[in-house]
Amino acid sequence: MSKRHVKNLVLFFMMSVVILLPQINQHAMILGDDSLFHLNRFYDTAMQLKDHNLQYFISMYGYFGSGRIVNALYGPGIAYLNGVLLLIGGSWFKYQLLSDLFVSMLAAISMYYLVNRAKIAQSLQPWLVILYMSSNGVLAWATDQQFLGWGTAILPIGIAVIIRLLQDDEPVNILEMAFSVAIMVQMHMLTAVIYVAVLAVIFLIRMVQSPQRWSMVRSASLAAVFALGLTANIWLGMLEVFGSNHVLSPTTQVTPMDHVLLINSNNYLSGLFKIIFGLQLGFVGLFFHKISRVNRWVTVTGGILLLMTMPFLPWNWLFNHVPGLSIIQFPFRFLPFATALLIIGFGLSLTQIMAEIRTNGQDKWPSNRRLVPFFITGLATVAVLVAANQVYDASQSWSDGTVVKTRVNVKQEVSNEQLKESFSNFYPLNTALENVWKPTPDYVPLPSGKIPAHPYYEYQLEIGDTRHAFTRTIRNGKMYVTWQQKKAGWQAVNVVKYAHTQLVLNKQSLSNKDIKLSDIGVVRVYGQAGKNVLQVQYQPQPFMRWGFIVLIVSWISWLGLAIYRHWKR
Repeated sequence: MSKRHVKNLVLFFMMSVVILLPQINQHAMILGDDSLFHLNRFYDTAMQLKDHNLQYFISMYGYFGSGRIVNALYGPGIAYLNGVLLLIGGSWFKYQLLSDLFVSMLAAISMYYLVNRAKIAQSLQPWLVILYMSSNGVLAWATDQQFLGWGTAILPIGIAVIIRLLQDDEPVNILEMAFSVAIMVQMHMLTAVIYVAVLAVIFLIRMVQSPQRWSMVRSASLAAVFALGLTANIWLGMLEVFGSNHVLSPTTQVTPMDHVLLINSNNYLSGLFKIIFGLQLGFVGLFFHKISRVNRWVTVTGGILLLMTMPFLPWNWLFNHVPGLSIIQFPFRFLPFATALLIIGFGLSLTQIMAEIRTNGQDKWPSNRRLVPFFITGLATVAVLVAANQVYDASQSWSDGTVVKTRVNVKQEVSNEQLKESFSNFYPLNTALENVWKPTPDYVPLPSGKIPAHPYYEYQLEIGDTRHAFTRTIRNGKMYVTWQQKKAGWQAVNVVKYAHTQLVLNKQSLSNKDIKLSDIGVVRVYGQAGKNVLQVQYQPQPFMRWGFIVLIVSWISWLGLAIYRHWKR
């Protein structure tokens, strides 16, 4: 690795720390909209790793040990990575800092790869990377624990594939394209869906224009097959769950127009980025035929995606009338794509301006060649300060005693001071998750196939509120739920059952006729007087084992081919 790369990586790490300094100085946990949902995910994987009780499908530690399936359908690899970070940190505060730094550096490295791929001037590259690190999409993880931040962090790798399509004589690199799709699918499915859609449109247009169209089709097909192998656990996991169960999908937005980008508000995009995007769109509009094809493509595509985040489209009507569109949940999902594309376009424009100055103006104004780097350095510095201020604002809920930023559907069972204390390293990790929780019912089974009228309330009533009546032990990949009954009779146990969940009550295997299920799959069993023990485990179909073999072989093959290609080059 060259000294330039090392120097830039150190700079990126320093800027990441600067952005997080307000949180570090206040020793604040930031509990945003999705925090409690994700903290349970990562606590579950951390304890699996710590106790050597691996269970890919059902949650035995998180979500009150309810046996619900979440991680297998929602970035399982990243869930285990966060579990590792939680074990390394040892406390929720240290974990949050580690994960925030990880996302920030992941965004930096992937964007650094992109600016090099796009052949942007070296003097501009680190500052464009810092701009991207400071963008709202990347910060969404630090300030709100939106998993969108993880998807945004690796998005530039996908944009690099698009740049290659537009820039190179050999427009498809099989390993790069396969990796870009696979890593997004493994990390954040919604980001992957939008990315594949954008990639497909640009690929088709480029294919029609290229004399190598059949070679492109062949290479893209091989990349698609490779990507399927690299994500075998995701698709087969979905087949395992959705193929044998009706499950409750995440909530779709009835009024997506409430989640659009407004020009006169900093709701999803700071004023600085609005200025940068305005400058880039204006520059390309004025000099459309004088700039490179790549710059035209990325700017026009970024501009279209930016418009799609705004209230110019009838999003409420579209969500209600276009099947499948509601999967994106919010129009602002397009913003990270617009941000990455327009920042790259901005860098390409500045690179062209620098080249013009060197060619035409250096003799008259020698200092002009330094104006552009100074300009972009100033913008990046302001972006870091704005980002740090956003982290400061997010940290205020902890510092002013509010603790939890957003309290919609949040259940808190202790005082704010006790809650803050329970997040400290003086208490076991699960203490805080017992003290504050959110009855988010995503992916619970629906035995009748019908969505309950009030799924949040049913989850709270049947799983959260009843948890203290049971004790749990976990060993050898099985969970044992114990309770006492005064007399024999039907007893609701706060465990949900999927088609392949296996239950054994007091050493007697239970069939479906021995069990009653609520609207969200919570089991009722006929217990005996006195002590009862319900053994819970999940037995997936045999194809999952083959899926993991395909996954491992595919990643080993990809890594081997990537090393061989790099060595050969």
